[in-house]
Amino acid sequence: GEVDGPTVFGQPFANGDLCDLTMTYTDEVIDICPGSFKILRKWSIIDWCAGEDAEHNQIIKVLDTTGPDVVCPQGPVTINVYAGGQNTNGPHDVCTGYVTIPPLAINGDDCSGVDGGAHVTEIWTLGAGQLIQSIPGNGGTFADIELIADNPPTNNAQYTIRHRIYDNCGNVTDCLYDITVVDKVPPVAICDEITDLAITNNGQTGEGCSLLPAENLDDGSYDNCGDVWFYAAKMNPFLQPPYFYQYYPALEFCCDEIGENMVILLVLDFDPTPFALPDGSIFLLPGQSVFEGSFNTCMVTVNVNDKLPPVTTFCPPPATIDCDTYLDEYAAGVAAGDYSVLDGFGTATFFDNCFLDITENVTVNINTCQEGTITRSWTASDGSNPNASCTQVITITHVSDWVVEFPADVTAQCVDGQLPDFGEPQIFHDECE
Repeated sequence: GEVDGPTVFGQPFANGDLCDLTMTYTDEVIDICPGSFKILRKWSIIDWCAGEDAEHNQIIKVLDTTGPDVVCPQGPVTINVYAGGQNTNGPHDVCTGYVTIPPLAINGDDCSGVDGGAHVTEIWTLGAGQLIQSIPGNGGTFADIELIADNPPTNNAQYTIRHRIYDNCGNVTDCLYDITVVDKVPPVAICDEITDLAITNNGQTGEGCSLLPAENLDDGSYDNCGDVWFYAAKMNPFLQPPYFYQYYPALEFCCDEIGENMVILLVLDFDPTPFALPDGSIFLLPGQSVFEGSFNTCMVTVNVNDKLPPVTTFCPPPATIDCDTYLDEYAAGVAAGDYSVLDGFGTATFFDNCFLDITENVTVNINTCQEGTITRSWTASDGSNPNASCTQVITITHVSDWVVEFPADVTAQCVDGQLPDFGEPQIFHDECE
């Protein structure tokens, strides 16, 4: 701005305007800081009429008295914390983390410019009641900040941040705003590397299944800030874990999955029930902000076994028939190896929770008198346990009910030297002989 010169009776004048008074001055500039300085102005006045002169020193200050122009957040800010703190007991067992505060945008300063080396960022208890930490610079990372507070319903801790932005003349602009820190530090997933699961009886033969709760695959998983929840998914060779899988609170394994099965255990540090599908499952897809930083996974080999042996549900009792019945109804089929003709005596039945392989063996021991036994044996195997078996003996008894019919007495004459036919005895019902 302009600086006024000397006046006479309050009126400014120029050289020669008043009684041959003339004035001159010299300036000495004294720097204070960039953009701010003092001027020592030395005035000299000469009265040419009276032959007198006068001198006067004037101090002019040009100062930058305002801090830098910054863009300060106008409302609360959410800060996601991805790195957990540590303590002397080991990593990841305290609910603290590294809180990173982004720098403020600085539009500039009136005169002196911004002093980047003098900025300070502070984190306070909510409402700026107590200073917790202070770090140099415009923004930065605070270590070991509590992530959880008594702040229902989220329990996310809240703090007040103060940026102190300085210019080169020591002027400061303070920017205060509140933050909410969100725990995005993943839990630690610890799996029971190999889990054995035995199929039970809960259906017809071949329909046995068992339910494996996801929590049973855990071997001590934990989170630095609270409880953990468990979900599991069967691995699919066409999908990339852990994403694109459908995770369930429990998995069902059935007979067709006997053997090794690879399973992904999903460990979460929050209850995902509000985000579950109607069947209770959840999908894990890339970019889902709700799951970001809140889960971890590990792999489990689930050995599905069938430990239940087959059970004989019916074994046909022994049977006895006479040789006539055997010859009339069964002998031809037995001789041809078609043992289905014996099914009328009953067939053994078995039950197993999984697969059954039933074999039948028939042993025929009948003599020429058509007397003896037929032994039918069944064996049921499920391939991994003791077999179940059943044996039936069919006894064929000899019946001597044959009858002989002799020819009648005959009286005849010899004709042309030829004897007539006198007949022969005929035997009936001799099949068993």
